[in-house]
Amino acid sequence: LAANAGNALIKIKNLNTVEQSEAHLKAIFDLAGFILVVLDKQGNISSINQYGAELLGYRKEELLGRNWFDTVLLKDDRERIRKVQQSILAGDATLNIIEDKVITKKGEILDIRWYNDILKDPEGSLVSTVSSGVDITEKKREEEILRSMEALYAPLINPDSTMLDITVKVLEQARALTHSIHGYVSEVDPETGDNIGHTHTFPMEICRVPDFKATFPRNPDGTYNGLWGHTLNTKKSFFTNNPEKFEDSVGIPENHIPLHNFLSVPVLLGEILVGQICLANAPRDFNQKDVEGIEKLADIYALAIHRIRTEKERDRVQQQLILEKSRAEQAEEMDRVKSNLMNTATHEIRTPLTSILGYSELIREKLEEMDSKLLLNYFDVLERNVKRLDILSSDLLDLQRIELGRMGLNKSIVSVNKILSGIEAEMTPILNGKEQKIEIINQASNLEINLDEIRITQVLVNLIGNSSKFSPNSSKIQLNIEKVDENAVFTIKDNGIGLSEDDITKLFNPFPDIRVQNAEHGSGLGLSICKGIIELHGGKIKVESEGRGKGSTFSFYIPLN
Repeated sequence: LAANAGNALIKIKNLNTVEQSEAHLKAIFDLAGFILVVLDKQGNISSINQYGAELLGYRKEELLGRNWFDTVLLKDDRERIRKVQQSILAGDATLNIIEDKVITKKGEILDIRWYNDILKDPEGSLVSTVSSGVDITEKKREEEILRSMEALYAPLINPDSTMLDITVKVLEQARALTHSIHGYVSEVDPETGDNIGHTHTFPMEICRVPDFKATFPRNPDGTYNGLWGHTLNTKKSFFTNNPEKFEDSVGIPENHIPLHNFLSVPVLLGEILVGQICLANAPRDFNQKDVEGIEKLADIYALAIHRIRTEKERDRVQQQLILEKSRAEQAEEMDRVKSNLMNTATHEIRTPLTSILGYSELIREKLEEMDSKLLLNYFDVLERNVKRLDILSSDLLDLQRIELGRMGLNKSIVSVNKILSGIEAEMTPILNGKEQKIEIINQASNLEINLDEIRITQVLVNLIGNSSKFSPNSSKIQLNIEKVDENAVFTIKDNGIGLSEDDITKLFNPFPDIRVQNAEHGSGLGLSICKGIIELHGGKIKVESEGRGKGSTFSFYIPLN
């Protein structure tokens, strides 16, 4: 078609006169599938073929004699194209092929590729320009659609693109294709069916709509309201150039922008509605070609939604698998811990029981031969082992209560001074046995804490007792308390045997396997119980040590509220 339009100019140019050229136009090219127009030096239409007149929406008689620039060109282009005609008349061959826009009688804007030349009178004077034009509107539209689709591919395949990133890009391309001033791109929530306007906040800010929420809920009967709801209800694209009179219009909300035209396209994955693209207030009427272009963008947007939802589902499944694996591993570890606990507890119970049984039988067999001093020694051994069993059974019960969540706390508001006085009174006689001293540094003397006094005293006695047990005679143990932010922080520091990194990792487990030579034997449950009590108070406990032989520092905090 473009070649035919160019050849037409060559034939016309070779005729001897303007009259012969115009006659040739009428005789041959009224049936041509392109525009042929002759303009005089002032840009007035001296001849136009039937196809050209009909394409512009006029009868030929309406156009003859009228100024081309003022009649069919966009206002902003008129002066520029007048200068182009003058340059062609001046012999500028670089302007023989140009592209510009024309506006039809109905206001539709068309893209035309022009092939331009000049006509001379018999004396050789320039009198007219002759142009043949090919309508490339659809070609340009297809090119724009392809560019828009290409622009969407990058965010579509980018794994870091969010739904907002993609919807903003879709809206940008949709508005560019239709020159719409406003619009939004939404996603239909797969769980609730609500229409989520990811990009809707931008025009809403322009409209100054108060208390805007970017979710349009679905009605209880599964339908949606208004113009935007029509597409969601029917799953079909539509446009209207008179929104107020459209069948599903419910009027314009207060403060909303006036709608001069409106276009809406559903976003579908098969038959499943997953989103929507809406556009409004284009400078010209919407048409079916606009719908077809936006539908192509909607197809790409549907793929983007599918990708994101698939990735979310994949991540959810992976997280579920990880969680289930973690639970299985935790259950396996719990079974192992319980098994070890039972084995160790059995051993710990059997040891004092064996001792009690052995000394009881010895007393029974040798009672008549024993003097009172030896008998008292035997009773001391029996007493120690009974106390050991008592402590062990008590600790086992406490540990079971903590693990089952059955250890209750009897909380009350207690002053720091009272807690420290009780600790000093209870621990001093024990420490005196090893000629040890306790140094109490009270930096929160006026502080009152909501806690279970008996249980926190149990924790402090256990921690200080451990420091005494694993520290040399005549050493000093330091107890510090202070307020840090909204927490009461207790710190017990000693210069004892210290702990290795491996010791620290298992220290708060029941019956930790930590070998210490010549150390006094406890139940092996104390620190595990301390940890449970502190955590029941909403706090945390930790231990620090630079290694064996370098002492240890235990600290825990309890929230004041």
